[in-house]
Amino acid sequence: MKINKKRNSFIITIIVILAIIIGLGVVSILNVTYRMNNSKIKENFVAQNKILLGEESVFYVDLTKKNDEHEKIIQKEEKSFTEKQQTSKIMSVSDQEQTISNISVSKQEQNNNEDNKTESETEDLKTLLVKVKDITKLKNAGKVQSIVKMSDNIYCFNYSNEEESKEGYNNLKNNNLVEEVCLDEKITILENNTKEEDKIKTEEASANHHVWGTNATGLTQYLNKINYMENAPDIRVALLDTGVRITHEVFQNKEQSDRIDLKGAYNYVGQNADISDDNGHGTMVAGIIAESTSNNVKIVPVKIMDENGEGILSYMLQAIISIKDEVDVINLSLGMDESTISGEAKNIAEEVLKEVYNSNKLVICASGNKGEENVYYPASSKYTIAVSALNMENTIASFSNYGDTVDFSAPGQGLILPHYTGDNIYNSSFDKASIEYRRNSGTSFAAPFITSAIALIQSENKDLKTEQIKDILKENSVDLGTTGKDKYYGYGSIDFNSNMFKTPVIANVKIEQISDNSKKIIVNVVCANKITNWCFNITGIEPSESEWKEISSPTENFKATVSTNRNEDYYIWFKDEKGNIVKKLVKLKEESVEEPETNKLGDVNRNEKIDTGDILLLLRHIAQDNNINTYNTHPTWKLTQEQIAIGDVTKNNKIDTGDVLKLLRYIAASQNETTYNQHKEWLILE
Repeated sequence: MKINKKRNSFIITIIVILAIIIGLGVVSILNVTYRMNNSKIKENFVAQNKILLGEESVFYVDLTKKNDEHEKIIQKEEKSFTEKQQTSKIMSVSDQEQTISNISVSKQEQNNNEDNKTESETEDLKTLLVKVKDITKLKNAGKVQSIVKMSDNIYCFNYSNEEESKEGYNNLKNNNLVEEVCLDEKITILENNTKEEDKIKTEEASANHHVWGTNATGLTQYLNKINYMENAPDIRVALLDTGVRITHEVFQNKEQSDRIDLKGAYNYVGQNADISDDNGHGTMVAGIIAESTSNNVKIVPVKIMDENGEGILSYMLQAIISIKDEVDVINLSLGMDESTISGEAKNIAEEVLKEVYNSNKLVICASGNKGEENVYYPASSKYTIAVSALNMENTIASFSNYGDTVDFSAPGQGLILPHYTGDNIYNSSFDKASIEYRRNSGTSFAAPFITSAIALIQSENKDLKTEQIKDILKENSVDLGTTGKDKYYGYGSIDFNSNMFKTPVIANVKIEQISDNSKKIIVNVVCANKITNWCFNITGIEPSESEWKEISSPTENFKATVSTNRNEDYYIWFKDEKGNIVKKLVKLKEESVEEPETNKLGDVNRNEKIDTGDILLLLRHIAQDNNINTYNTHPTWKLTQEQIAIGDVTKNNKIDTGDVLKLLRYIAASQNETTYNQHKEWLILE
């Protein structure tokens, strides 16, 4: 018995030892397997909107990805917002932004848990802005709830409360992998100057429905010009503000679709699709854009500020990155005192703004309303356009901030603007009599005039680069203050009447076939001055006084109509009250040669015609090019490469007497009817 007991004990001991060895082996194998597959696990987490920080799986959103790379999470049913359109429709918030709506606790859930707190009281700074090269190598960032990627190395780390975000900050600030980390910053709308007595009912506002600034900036004529265009492209303007009261009449266009576009619209404050304005600021800013732009310009509301006009920097940055590929220009009538933003937060924000600028998108910002030399951020960034405010006397408004980073100035005082009445966007009906306007002032309202100008410039050419757009703005600005760019007005007060519409501009020409042998020609023209006379002829020679038709009621916008049964090319002529004349060839022949456009072949001095001034420039260039004494004495006589291309009508890649001869012949044929009848070919320069 004792032998058997000893044998059994020995066997049990052996079994236990083997079990321990096998167990350790399995653990070792599992550990090796985990290490081998760890990188793949991380990749899979990222691919599935998750990321692994140490041993913790964290919800992850990558805003640098295109929308089609995200799984669609939700669709929201919205009701129509006008009296005409009462049927329901489905609005899909962009996939990126739908994903964002899942990264934090909803406002409803917050209210259930904290019934006694208001929305603004629960809006603590719960986000860290982090710059890190390889996020997958981070081991400990505290109790992170979710992460949003905004660029290759810029992230928002979201926490449940401010205490946990500070704990996360302490974990990250000394981490060698982290280049920058900072607590989120608060931003605000730039102070409203409205008062209760400034309320204006609809009937009182109708006499001045267009804010005075639209006329003062020349945007009235510009929007008319674009409205005359056929197939003008849609230009989408992102408005990052307090939301928009979209049922206001100013956004309901009678001729085309409504001016509000909800594709990509989102509420970052409530983490939902309700972009209702519960403050009023966003509606007023949007009203300026709606009244200062043509029908093809659509406003995309993005709510990043609450009812108190307060928000956080991370909302602004996320919104900019999410929307930049969906819109053409971004308006920010908000900001923060440059002295209050931390260096880390500014560095991170600058990287985001730089990325947007390099993607060929312009961000327009208000300079601030303290009346001091202190341009607010982000207007002070070199990657945005900063706008100061003007009063009706065209001088800097007393409340407007100023500084070296101001780029342009625009009207910002005593503007009549649409106001909200607090209704929800889901309310499809409204009492038109209750619609209000308010007289208001601020750089917040100067910025959207520049935004509107850019939208109209893009309406004519969506392929322009940011620097080209800024050059057009400079060309159409009035230099105020000291000569050149200064700290009050930047490059000047935007005014398209000073250049673009200084003389009559033929916006479009339409030819309608009335019958087999008859056609109708319809021409629309706009001008800063009143148009007083018009004429049609086939010679291209300036009409005599008796040929001009007088317009009974001179106007800045005129439509001329003529019917003809002749198969001849016509010239349309217009004259304004200052004697400025414009003409355009209307081609009716199947094979006809159109005159060179302005600043094209032959018009070296760019005065919209070929004359002796062009000849003089060519002769000076030839003299300067062929004589060393003239070269040394008159270096400015040498034409630029662009001018050489315009003056080289013989197409031999240089300016010579052949070009002079062709232009002399052109002038002779265009100014003398006998010469024209004998040498019509002289009018052909290409």
